[in-house]
This record gives sequence, C-alpha cells and structure tokens, in this order.
Amino acid sequence: MGRLPTGSSVRLALTLLLVVVAEIGTGCRGRPKRLNVVLVTIDTTRADHIGCYGYAPAHTPVLDGLARQGVLFEDAYSSVPLTAPSHSTILTGKHPMAHGVRDNGLFVLEADQRTLAEILKERGYRTAAAIGGFPLLARYGLNQGFELYDDRLTPHYDSPLAGQAPQATAFAFEERPAARVNDAVFDWLDKQGSEPFFLWVHYYDPHQPNRPPVPYDQLFAGNPYDGEIAYADESLGALLDRVKRRGLYDQTLIVVASDHGEGLGEHDELTHSYLLYDSTLHVPLIVRGPGVPAGARVRGRVRLLDVLPTVLEVLGVPIPNDVQGRSLAPLWAARGGGAAVDRTHYAETLSPRLSQNWGELRALYEGRWKYVHGPRPELFDLDADPRELRNLAADRPDQAAAMRTRLADFLARNSPPGARRMRPVDEETRARLEALGYLAAGAGQGAEIREELRSDGLAPQDRAGDMSLVAQARTQLGTGDPWGARDTARRLLVGAGDDPFYLEILATAELQLERPEAALPAVEKMLAQGEANNRSAERLLLFIGKMLHARGERALGLRLVRRSLELEPSAAGYHLLATLQAGDGRAAEERQSLERALALDPKYAPARLDLAVRLAQEGRRAEARREIERVLAEQPYLAKAQYNYGAFLLEEGDTKAALARFDRAVVLDPEYVKARYAGIAVRLTLGRRAEAEKAVAELEAHAPGSAEALEARRLLESRS
Repeated sequence: MGRLPTGSSVRLALTLLLVVVAEIGTGCRGRPKRLNVVLVTIDTTRADHIGCYGYAPAHTPVLDGLARQGVLFEDAYSSVPLTAPSHSTILTGKHPMAHGVRDNGLFVLEADQRTLAEILKERGYRTAAAIGGFPLLARYGLNQGFELYDDRLTPHYDSPLAGQAPQATAFAFEERPAARVNDAVFDWLDKQGSEPFFLWVHYYDPHQPNRPPVPYDQLFAGNPYDGEIAYADESLGALLDRVKRRGLYDQTLIVVASDHGEGLGEHDELTHSYLLYDSTLHVPLIVRGPGVPAGARVRGRVRLLDVLPTVLEVLGVPIPNDVQGRSLAPLWAARGGGAAVDRTHYAETLSPRLSQNWGELRALYEGRWKYVHGPRPELFDLDADPRELRNLAADRPDQAAAMRTRLADFLARNSPPGARRMRPVDEETRARLEALGYLAAGAGQGAEIREELRSDGLAPQDRAGDMSLVAQARTQLGTGDPWGARDTARRLLVGAGDDPFYLEILATAELQLERPEAALPAVEKMLAQGEANNRSAERLLLFIGKMLHARGERALGLRLVRRSLELEPSAAGYHLLATLQAGDGRAAEERQSLERALALDPKYAPARLDLAVRLAQEGRRAEARREIERVLAEQPYLAKAQYNYGAFLLEEGDTKAALARFDRAVVLDPEYVKARYAGIAVRLTLGRRAEAEKAVAELEAHAPGSAEALEARRLLESRS
C-alpha cells in the first residue's frame, strides 16, 4: 500500500483537476451551445512529412496554421495501416476486432455498428461526407448516418492517366482529386442553416501512384509524395475558406488526421498494408476549435481510436458505453501539468493472411516497448531505437514473453466472443482487387478470423521486398516510366514462372513503349493459364488492337478487339470498337456498338457522349440534348461532359450558358486545356477582353507551349 498523499499534494491534485474541468468547459460561456464538426482525413500521410511536425521541405501552410490555432498531437497512431479498417476505427471509436472491418474490399462495416455520424444525426445534426478513394465506397458500410455520402469517384476514362499511359489505371484504386471531393460538398455546405452539421471529407491524393497536379508536379518533381500532400493541404485550405465565408469557422470544431502512413522504402516497404512499423502507423492529428487551446503540442502516445470520444466530449454529447477510445480533451486541458502518459495501443494487419495467404501481425505498445506478434515476433525499445532497427526478441526473451502475454490478454478483453467468418467477396470486387495485386488467387474466400495470437504462415517481413517491387512497378506505370516498369516486371518474373499478374505488368509496360507486338506474347501466356485472367487480358487486348489499328493494321486490330469482347464483353470494349468503326467509315456498325456498350453499362459516359454527338450530326438535336443531360445527371463531376454540353450550347447560340459549362469543366479539371481555350474564345466573342487576357495567362501557366496556349495567344492578339 502506497503512502497517503500529504495536504499539499492533495491541494495540488485538486488544483489540477479544477484546471482540467475549467479548460474542458472553456467556451461553454459565450459560444453557441452546439458546434459544427468538420473531420478531414488525408489518406496515406506520414506525420513526419508535414511542416508543423518538423519537416522542413514540406509545403503545408494550412495544416501548419491549424496547428498554431489548435492542438497538435505529436505521437498519434493508427490501429491498421489500411484505409477502410482505419476509418472504421475513427468513426466508431472501436478496435478493429470490435467493429469487424479488417481489410480493404473484403469487409463491410455492419449495420449494428454505431458511427459518429449516426450519434450526431440522432442529436439533430445534418450530416454529409465526400470520399476520395475506392476502399470507402458506400457499399463498404461507412456511409451509416450520413444524409449525403458522395462516393462518385473519377471514372478511369476521365483519369489524367487515360489516353496517356495504356492500362496504367488498371493498377490503381479508383479515386478522385481533392478539389473534386470539395466540389461534391460545397453546395451542401452553402445550404446549411441554423442546425449544426457534421461534415467528413476524405482526400485520397497521397496514395500511390503519386501524380501531383500543377504546380506541385514541378515544385516537388523529385518527391511527388510530398507534392500530393501539398496539394491536399491546398484543398483543405479551400474547404476551410468556404466554411469561413459562411461565417461558421469560429463555431466549428475541426479535426484533421490521416488514416495511416507510408513506408517510403523503410523496412523494405515502399507503401503500406503488410507491416506494422511506425512508418505506416504514426500519423498526424490536429484539433482546432472553440475551447481548444491555441498552439498547444501534446506529447505521448494517443490513438485514432480516441477521435470519436474526443469530438463527443467537446460537444457535450454522452460517449456510448461500448466506445473503446478515450477523449483527448483532458490531455490538452492539462498541458501545463507535465508530460502526458503514453496510452496503451493495439495495432494489427491481418491483410497478409487474408489477401496473400501469408501470416498475420498484431502489435501492442506499452510504455517504451512495442511487441509485434506473427510468424517472426519482434520487440523494440522505442526510447532507444525509435526507427525500429533492432529486434530485441531474442536478446530480451523475458520482456518479449511478458509483452506477448499482455497482448493475448488485451485481445481477450477487447474482442467480441466467438470466431468470425469473412463474407464471400463479390465477383466485381474480387476481380478489381486481383487486378491490382491486392488479392492473391484463392485468398479472401470466407476465411475464419479468431482473435488469438497466431504464428503460422510466411512472415510478412520476408515478402515485403516483392510487394515493394510490385508497388514500384505500379508507380512506374502511373508516372510515365515504362522502361523502369518493364525492368521491374522482368525482375519479378525471375523465379516466379509465368505469374499472370507480373505478365500483365510486363505487357502494360510494352504497350506504354508502343510495342504492341511485344505485349501480345505476354497476354497469350496469361490466357494459357485459364479463365481467371480473362478480365486483365481483355483490357490488354483492347489496347493492343487499338494501337495496331492506328498503325494501319486495321483488320488485325479489329480482330483483337473482337477477341477481347468474346473473352469478356465490356462497355469500354464496345466503345473502342465503335471508335474504330467510326474511323473506318462504318457509321451503322458504330451506332450498333455504342448501343451494345450502353446495354452493358448504361452509365458508361464516353459511349453516351459519342452517341449524343452522332445524334446531333444526324440533326436529332433534341435526342442529343437528352443524352448529354443524362450524362451530366449521372456524372456531374465529369469535366468532359461539361465541355461537350458547352459545345452543344454554343452551336445552339446560347453563348453565356456555354461559357458557364466551359468554366465548370475547368473547375473540375484545371488541366483541361481544351476547355480553357474554349472559355477564352467565348469571352472574346462576348467582348470580355480583360477576362480573356487573364484566362490566357492562366492557360500559359498551366500548359506552356501547348497548341491551345499558342492558339489562345494568337487569337487574343488578333482581336486587339
């Protein structure tokens, strides 16, 4: 039994308690009773790549400003280095074994889980969210409680990669840039009245492949990852400016975090998902708002698990009993009372076993120690070895055994009873995950998950190098380095036989090198291994056929495209066939192929837009207008649709309406130089020379030396 506290220590404890209570309640007097909440998650962002965390090369003025206005948590940690599971933890305040989402694409957040949106909606909050990446599509259950959940991602045919790098988009999750994510919620935000609101915005941009837009592509030419973070920071600034213009900034609680980090080559891990080092678990966390002290920095381990209870405590909303996180408000309130105590933290990645048939990893942080259990256990002294370079499991067996016991006890205390079985993966998702290399053949088939420590399977640490090579190849394909991608694919194929995924990378690289004749043998090898490869082979055959047709080998090109459609009919395939038929002057066949494309996928916008053009050419303008307007209703963020509608309106003589559409296309895609040029021409027609001059300067800044920029300058000078 310890000593009883002295009178002075009791008075000190009471004083500190009163400070905590007073500061948590700061702002209750003289501020609105119910604050708005804006939660922003920036995917795949390391804390040590942000300016306010001490990273000098960063360009993150908005995040740095928020840190000056609020509280920065220096040592915040993710529970899972994967997008869907980590966001499930943020939105429920529960450990992964409690909310049940353990991997991307293979799990759904079940309806019995209560999210932050549901809790606040029950309290009268309006709720909205816009997400930037495939793992958070509404089908995976994170839309619970949101009145608006906008997950309309940029289709691959509208991606910056489309048309520039054949098949590059096949190796990346569907996403949309942060500016389009903002655009999805701006109208909703502008319509908010007196009721409080909860808005969640998710920027996916720092996820690979890293292709930052202008000007960050040049400013960070040697480090596109930092360029993507800079672009996300700029987009965050645009969102907060919108909140300020509505006069809501000072009555809004703002929370900014990342779901996980990125390996960047540390521990032989280029990306994330399969290992549990701090490079992928240490994340930024900043809180700003009424009652939150400005410029505070909290040291000591905290968790994304703690976000939900923190928000609820600040709002004065009771925290549900089943929430496993703890509010962070007492930590910033007691910032003058000494260093914060590190919170015990649990992290896991079951993805190596669930998606690749390897072993799984689970980790426990306690004090200075971090223990990772799996086929090859690891023990780190984080005080002495913060970069986790020395595994002490063999040197300190007693400490490793003690941490293993505590980890097992932690699982037993925090897991629901019984084993869980994965739901079968739907065919569309399985095909997409396999095409990306995220799912191995035979994996993800209703595996049983037991909340216990397992040592079976291959150690993920031993396979990180191969997965990093795959990630490297994806990046090379997505950033215009087909020579590097070809070399990487050849390295992967050494000792792997004719692995179909590696063959797909090789064939794609050959296509980017404009060598369809070299890509075809790799595709034939893929097809020889069975129907499971048909989807990937189908896409490759389309590109091979298109390139050969363009070279003048029209009959062979058409034959390969038709062969692709026999393997796997697709809207994209029939649209390509229609394009080739149009080039050959086969109008009737083109129309038939367009209709077949739309029969397979009525929302395939390129085919519907081409159909509208064909109808307009035939003089059936009313039908053409209906088709374009249908595309706009289904794909309101499709810049090409806005542009085409502008061209249609211009032909009808509605110049001002056409200009609005061209401008909208530029907002949606700042790199759409054709739309910029059209806007300049229309402005000159309307006599708006000053606006045209400004637009020409912007076009020249975005695309110096482009045909559109040169023609715009000539046009401007000819009208002087």
